[in-house]
Amino acid sequence: MHKSDVFLGICLSFLGGIFFASFFIEQYLLITVFLVLIISFALIGLFFKTKTALAGLIGIFFAFGIFCFYDMSSKVEKYPINFFDQQSISFIGKVIKTSDGFGNRKTVIDVTSVNDETRNWGRILLYSDKYSDIKNNSVVKVDGIVKSPENFSNFDYSGYLAKDEISLISVYPKVMILQEGEDDLIKNLKGKISDTIDDYFVTSHSSIVQAMMLGESEKMSNEQKDKLAKSGISHAIAISGSHFVLIASFLFGFLLIVNFWKKTAMVVVIILITFYITLISFPSSGIRAGIMIGCIYLAKILDRNTEQWRILIFAAFFMCLANPLIMKYDLGFQLSFLAVSGLIFLNPMINLFLEKKLFIKNNYLRELGSSTLSAQIFVLPLLFYTSQSFSVFSFFANILIIPVMPVCLILGFIYCLFFWVPMIPLAISFLLFPLISYLLFIAYFFASVPFIRYDFSLLLTLITYLIMIVFIWTRRKKYQF
Repeated sequence: MHKSDVFLGICLSFLGGIFFASFFIEQYLLITVFLVLIISFALIGLFFKTKTALAGLIGIFFAFGIFCFYDMSSKVEKYPINFFDQQSISFIGKVIKTSDGFGNRKTVIDVTSVNDETRNWGRILLYSDKYSDIKNNSVVKVDGIVKSPENFSNFDYSGYLAKDEISLISVYPKVMILQEGEDDLIKNLKGKISDTIDDYFVTSHSSIVQAMMLGESEKMSNEQKDKLAKSGISHAIAISGSHFVLIASFLFGFLLIVNFWKKTAMVVVIILITFYITLISFPSSGIRAGIMIGCIYLAKILDRNTEQWRILIFAAFFMCLANPLIMKYDLGFQLSFLAVSGLIFLNPMINLFLEKKLFIKNNYLRELGSSTLSAQIFVLPLLFYTSQSFSVFSFFANILIIPVMPVCLILGFIYCLFFWVPMIPLAISFLLFPLISYLLFIAYFFASVPFIRYDFSLLLTLITYLIMIVFIWTRRKKYQF
């Protein structure tokens, strides 16, 4: 067995451990780790020089995945700040992240002192006035009530915050800035791009463009979020792995057209995608997509063959190693992983279908359509589950937006690169106006159609993905995955 296959098995077993821990009863996780380790070490000891020992090694990393998930979860639950749940307190801390929402500003505080007692207390999320002047790296004093975040619908909000080590929230407390911080260069650059988008787009379009290109989904109104979710096309607006793949494909094709050497074009694409990920504050979807795109292009630059699905697994492994909770609580990570899986496994099938059955001979149009459709097919079951409903018309809504989404993404990316050049923002806003209007029309129309939604349970979601896996597995040799 090749060393790369052993490493792949280790990655899969670690991810499997985290997946198991995500759904297993928390009280029994440590017992499970102990039992799995006993069995694994027994296999290694008894069959040290045989392939059976590999099963023991895989078992160890499976147990390690469970332990990492448990350890991260317990760490957040045991923060001293949790003692003050539902109490009014005075605390001092450093601002580590701020983001503007549609009606408020969210600020993550690393708490260093509570009621004049200094220690590592944990993190709190503040909801403050949209126009409050709180910057990154500021030291602030806060007086207000802190409380545990409340879950809603089938969304585990407390778990979502826990992945960022946040255990409590405080809504509109009194805030005093003790030491003024300064936003870094990237934050300021992102802010300038955001400001120009506000200047050149109408309000309803500005929030969509910023969500699509800068990851600022908080700036969308609740009505827009609701309509996008009900119509089943919210994933098209949120930054995901498919966004980065389409942008990278466009950049690579454009650079070849202007006579760049192929390897030089790949290097430029890696640099631009890295800059873009940095610009939008390192979302999990962007990091994973960047790792995958970078590894694929780097392998081609070094003239080494690589299988894309292996790179996807390696990217997921390293991200979950850094933060085990993202597999369960980060919807962006989940959607990105599924979107790229669709691009890897379904894209060849759909591409061939479009060519042989629908007689679409143009390579660019066929690749564009198959890439977008394959990514969307893979994410739809999860989106139906998270929205707790299945719309029989959402499939048609997704089909209708396929022609415009790549154009929106490419124009938006060009806007982010050249927003400082006179006339370009105006020209791109002019070109995007009918496309964004069309997206909103589709969202509002399909969200308003009555009596078309059915409950989409977790069991149905898992069955749907199992069917997809079986379908792809039976055709793996034909398409050489």
